Formats: sequence, structure tokens, C-alpha cells
Amino acid sequence: MCRGNGVAYYGLTVGESRPTRAFLSFENGRELSLTVSELGDFDDCRWGVSAPLLSAPHAISLECESDLVRKDIAPLSLKWFSRWNYRTNGDFCERLRQMDGQEGADFGSVVVVVNESLVEGDNLLVRGSLVTVSESEPQMAARLLDHRGNDLLCEVVIEHPRKSSVDGYPSISRWRAGFSVRVPLSSCDSILCAQDTSREDIGGFFVFDEEYLSHAVSCYQALICSAYDDPRYEEWLFKHRASLSALDIQRGVSFDSEPKISIIVPLYKTPLDFFRQMVESVLSQTYSNYELVLVNASPEEKELFSEIDRVRQSDTRILVVALESNRGIAENTLAGIDASSGDFIAFLDHDDFLEPNALFEYVSAVNARPDTDLLYCDEDKYEDGKFVNPCFKPDYNLDMLRSYNYICHFLMVRRSILDQCEKTSALYDGAQDYDIVLKVCERARYVNHVSKVLYHWRISAHSTAGGVQEKPYADAAGLRALEDHLERQSISALVKTTENAGIYSIAYDLRERPLVTIVIPNKDQIDLLNACIRSIEERSAYDHYEILIIENNSADQNTFAYYDSLQGEHDKVRVETWDGEFNFSNIVNFGVSQARGDYYLLLNNDTEVLTDDFLENMLGLCMRSDVGAVGACLYFPDGSIQHAGMGVYGIGAQHINRNLPRGSVGCFRSVETTQDFSAVTGACMMTKRSVFKELGGFDSSFAVAYNDVDYCLRAREKGYLVVYAAQAKLVHYESVSRGFDLDDPEKSRRLMREEARFRDRWSEYYQYGDPYVNDNLDQFSCHYRLP
Repeated sequence: MCRGNGVAYYGLTVGESRPTRAFLSFENGRELSLTVSELGDFDDCRWGVSAPLLSAPHAISLECESDLVRKDIAPLSLKWFSRWNYRTNGDFCERLRQMDGQEGADFGSVVVVVNESLVEGDNLLVRGSLVTVSESEPQMAARLLDHRGNDLLCEVVIEHPRKSSVDGYPSISRWRAGFSVRVPLSSCDSILCAQDTSREDIGGFFVFDEEYLSHAVSCYQALICSAYDDPRYEEWLFKHRASLSALDIQRGVSFDSEPKISIIVPLYKTPLDFFRQMVESVLSQTYSNYELVLVNASPEEKELFSEIDRVRQSDTRILVVALESNRGIAENTLAGIDASSGDFIAFLDHDDFLEPNALFEYVSAVNARPDTDLLYCDEDKYEDGKFVNPCFKPDYNLDMLRSYNYICHFLMVRRSILDQCEKTSALYDGAQDYDIVLKVCERARYVNHVSKVLYHWRISAHSTAGGVQEKPYADAAGLRALEDHLERQSISALVKTTENAGIYSIAYDLRERPLVTIVIPNKDQIDLLNACIRSIEERSAYDHYEILIIENNSADQNTFAYYDSLQGEHDKVRVETWDGEFNFSNIVNFGVSQARGDYYLLLNNDTEVLTDDFLENMLGLCMRSDVGAVGACLYFPDGSIQHAGMGVYGIGAQHINRNLPRGSVGCFRSVETTQDFSAVTGACMMTKRSVFKELGGFDSSFAVAYNDVDYCLRAREKGYLVVYAAQAKLVHYESVSRGFDLDDPEKSRRLMREEARFRDRWSEYYQYGDPYVNDNLDQFSCHYRLP
């Protein structure tokens, strides 16, 4: 006997007869069926059994014809026997452990394969597959036990099994059923027991011992630790900021265009040490054609007044605007702008500071893109002498900007554009920068994101770095700025604050109520289809839609009977038949050709609607002339995130925030924020007839994979936005409708061909990255984390 990874392995010698049954007996009398594997003639042991490695006493029993052999197991003795056997008979121990590598190889046995483990509060959310080989469809069941054999009240969610072929065995199939279960982290040596109930004597198991749970927790926390919360950030910053030698080189660089930059700093009761650090950060800039405009709105602060006068005399580029009293942050800022003379206006808070290469990087960006009218950079926060909470921003993202002011710092705008805009006012105090950003972006030819951390936002009682809740008036001012922006754009919508200060939601007015055709491809699986349709009917507040089911190659006659009853009961439901082989792109294109609506919602049959305004949310965005496709927030059945927008970078098309646990909002609250992405999943995608026609529909060369992402990228290529509608929420039973492609060799080869074609077509995303995923982040992760 030996042990490892929560499993005990036993080699058995039982004479010439074949064992008929093996089982584990718990202290409470409950039995767990075990699989007996044939080892061959190996050290006189022909048979092997693997069993859960438990910390409580138990017994292993073996039935062989009319005999029953029982072996009581003491955990401590097993530990020492295992160590002895590894030392004296290591080859045999390795042969025993190879039994775990036979995934479903023993006819009728069940193997539990764990694929993902996610931390969710006090539980470990485990997802995986139950795999077996048999002639007929298995009846999968599973339960979670503690180490003494008692049931834990934890539901095991099991998907319908899908089959694939087994090479060399045409009469049998490999069946795989996805599962998920929440395992209490406090439960020692809990056991997931799986069984094909049509073969009650054979089962499988997986042990979640203390070592596994601890390892899974640490791996998951490392995986999803966002850059914002990463304790390694300050070390990262010191490695990536400009070196002293680089700064020296920058001071000698001449640009073709060297615009004058006016840095506006409103001062009000500024602490002296904050003031000195701010001024020093400006005077240390490697680009020298600037002026620092200090607007002093607190003349009664004598020490500050003296310090302002001292620095003014130290450098001729410092200009002081003395106000008789505080007019409010917006009016104080305007006073500085009016007194300035720069080609560009930059905004710096009185208690924050810059990296010494900030202006150099901005001027370099302007020379690379002379049509730049607004610039911003990445930033972090500064608290108690440490750099923390970096904000690695995307390139210009209109819908994110309409959700919150993600641009924030270090804002610099072209003066000629700013002069065309209506001046900000006291109405926007606390959100005057948001008001300016929105106004300038409405007119800007190009918004330039400098992907470097160049601005440090101090966390203090004097700023909103600790959160907009520090200045609640700023939340109301931001809402007013956003409302006015939409009005200037002739967009009729209702703007609301959310439970998250500084983040807004927009409900676009549906003054027109166009017909939406919901296109649902389907092959058998009427239970899934019925749940999908019922959820639309019961939860959708928007009622001007039709449901178009595209039947493709169903074999179950009950499916067609269901279609007949469905069409008889509902005048909004139609069924059209696709006669060709499965090709998702062709099926979608055929479905759209039969659609009556001007807007199409492509929807998988394995989805269920969660929010009653999901159609309004998606349609309101899709009706904008600048939008080509809209996606939704999709959850796995266990409540974790399946889809919240997609990026194309690193290893390929990735679902951003995938596998975040139930209730997570994501880094920068990205799960809850409507924003632009490069792509959204076709499992729930809305597009309009005009765009679909302009793009020529889905590309049929992508029969199964990448067709939705390719469609979105082609829409972006035409200048359309692809928007993630955060408030449109559905459940997606992913993998149920098509199964696991990698189980079947032909499916696996097809997937590889389509991936190669996609990479070739969209190679620039792999070479230069995704504009909506900051290139400082891990390019091989679907989470916003440091490399």
C-alpha cells in the first residue's frame, strides 16, 4: 500500500479468481464502492484498488466469488506503511498510482476530474467533470461526504452528459458530465463521491484534504489578485519607472513640435509638505517648456502664502494667481486657465505629484499623433509613504467614460479645443474634471492614452483618492456633468447613480420600439430550450420581439412535437429548419435571413434570463448609430462569472473576469460597469440588421469557434463600438449545448484549424495587444493582474 494526493492505493493478491467488488466502510456503516483495476502480474499483485485517504478509521473490503476479505485501516499505520513501501518498493508504488491516469478507461467506472477551484467566501467552488465509458447514456449522481461518511449539505450540480467516441471501440462512448459543488473550507477530508446509478456497484471519488484546500486557495488568490490590490505593485513600479540615466537622456531630446504646457494647480489650505512635493515634481520634469500656474484661494494661510512666494521667485516658469477668496474648485481652475498661455492645459491637484518624465511622455505622444487633443495616463495612489492601488486604464473607452470618469489624471487638453467648449462652472464642483473631459472628448480628434504610471494621487482628507464618498457632493456633480453631456449629444436617456459612488448607469430612451428577432439555434435538448424560452416570456419587460428557433439536425422525435406545441401556443415563436451540417456561422446567417426584426439577438439555447430589463439595456445601446454589437453579463449556474466582455491578446480571445466568484464586482468594478470591449460572446449578442448586412454576416470558415469574436473585430474595423451591457444578466450553461470539443479528436483538430485562421487574420492583436486591456497587465490572464 501507498498514498498520495488524498488517495490511498492498495495492491491485492487474491489467488486465481477475479474480485467482484471492492468498497470502503466508514465508521458509521456507510459504504463507498471502489473500482478494482487489473495491474497485470506485478510483484505477485494482480489487482489494485484506490480509495479515499481519510483521517478517521475505516476499512477496505474485497469480495471475491464467495469470499469477503476485510482490512481495517488505521490512518497513522497507513502513513508509515506508505513511507516504508516507497523506500523498499518504489517501482510498485508508482505502478499503483498510475491507476489514476486511466481517465474512464475501465468500462463503466466513473472518474472525477477537477478542472477549476474558486474561492467563494467560506467555500471552495469546484468545477470539473464526471467521466465514464459505457455503451449507453449513464445516469450520473454525486454527493459530498465528510471524512466519517456523513452527508454534507452541499448540492452537486451536474450537467447532462455528453458523449464522444473512443478510438478502437465503435460500440462504446466516453461520456462526460460537467459538475460544480461548493466544498466548505472548514471541512477536513471531504469526499466527492460520484456514481453511474445505472451501474450501482461502480463509482469514483475525489478527496479535498487539507493540503489540497490550502493549495487551491493560495493558487486562486494569486490567480485573481488584481493589480489594484497586489502587494507587489510598489516593487513593480520601481522596476518600470524611468531610470536616472533615461531621465538624463530625455533632458537632451529635441522634438519636432515642442508645445508649451500650462499646468494648472488650484490651491486651498494646502499642507506645506504636500505643496513642496507637488512643486518639486513639476520642477523636476525632463521636458522644460512649461509653466506652473498656482491659483491660491486661501490668502489667509500665511505660511502657505510665504512658501508660494518663495517658489515663485525660484523659477520664472512659475505663475501665481492670487484670489481674494475661495470661489470653489471649478471657478478657481478657470482663473488659472484664463491666466495661462500654454498650447496645452494640464491639471494637477494640489496634494498630488508627477513622475519626472510625465511631460516628456506626453509631448512624445503628441509628436507621434499630432491630432491628439486630450491625453491621460495610468496612475496610482500614495498613502503613508507607499505607492499602492495602481489604475491601469484602457485606451479611449467611450462607454466606460459614460459610466465613470476613468480618465481622471493626468489630464492634458489642447487649448484650442478647450476654448471651443463651454466653460465649467460651480455646478460641477467636485467633478469639474469629469465635465471638462466629457466636453473635450465630444470635440477631440484623437484621445491619447499614455500607458505609463506618471501620476500619484495622494490619499488624504483633502482629496477623493480615498473614494468619492469622501466628498458626496462630487457624486451629484458628476451625474449632472454626464446628463449635460448626453443632452449635448442629443441622446435621450435617464442617468442614475448606483450604490457605488462615482459610478453611473444610463437607461437609454426607447422612443422607437423596433422588433427584435431572438435567434436561437437548437438541436434536441428541449428541456434547455424550454427553460430559455420561458425565462424570456416571464422576465422580459420589452414585449416587441419574436423568437426564431433554428432547428438543425435534431434526432429526437419529441423535439419536433415540442416545436409544434410551442408554435401552437405562442404567436411570437417560429421554427425554421437548417438542413446542412452543423456550422454555427451558417446557421446564424440562415436564421438572420429568416428574421423579420431590424435588431437580432443571437442567443444560445442553454441560457436563462435573470433581469427583466435585459432587452431594453441591450437594445438601448444597440440603437446608437456608433454601436455594432452588444453583449451581456453571463453567469455560470453556480453564480460565478462566465462572460463580462472579451479581450483579444496574449494567448487568444479571453473572457475578462471569467471565474470570479458569485457577488464579485471585478477590478475597478468592471463586472458592473457598462463599457466597450473588442468582442462579446455570441452566446448572447445583439446586433442590427444594417451592420450585419454591411459585414456580410458571420464568416462560415469559423464553423464553431471564434465566429462571434471575428464578427466583433470586423465591426470594430468598420468603426463601430462593441459594448458590454453590464446590467443585462443571464445564466449560461456553457458546454451543455455543444459539449467538450477536446474530447473528440476531430473536434480538437477543427478547433486548432479555426484558431490558426483567427490568429492569422487578427495578428495585430497578438502583436500589439488589445486596446481595451492595458499592456502593463498580464497578457496571459483573463484577470486584470500584474505579470
